[in-house]
Amino acid sequence: MAVLWPIVRDRLVEILPTLPGFTSVTVYDGPVTSGDTPGTYVTVGWQPVTEEVSAGSFTQLEGPDGFSVTEDGAVLMEFAAVTGDSTVPDAFAMYGALATWLQANPRLGILVPGSLASLQVEVAEAQNTSGAVQRLLVALLYTANVP
Repeated sequence: MAVLWPIVRDRLVEILPTLPGFTSVTVYDGPVTSGDTPGTYVTVGWQPVTEEVSAGSFTQLEGPDGFSVTEDGAVLMEFAAVTGDSTVPDAFAMYGALATWLQANPRLGILVPGSLASLQVEVAEAQNTSGAVQRLLVALLYTANVP
């Protein structure tokens, strides 16, 4: 049986760098392992501000016919923007670009008809010695029939 979760994650890694306003945003597939410290970034399949190591989740349910399968899943991401001063950066613009794209592409361009995807966000802002930090803990939620 196929699993859609890695396909959805890969689609996010593919589409995010192409969105309006993402020219200066670094997109990571999972944890940041390079030692980079970009001012704006998105991690797909990882939320570094949390204590958890979860990349997301999925559940597959078999239909009453014994053949059809529906997958409900969540791909976790973190949208982060950091400044070197007290000016609060705008991670909401990155979220807005993804939300606009998702509204036009509710099946992500890869899921079968009848599928649905949405976004859930938790806002985390901080001020520290490095400056202002704004983080959006984003979950892309989807429900799809598994082909």
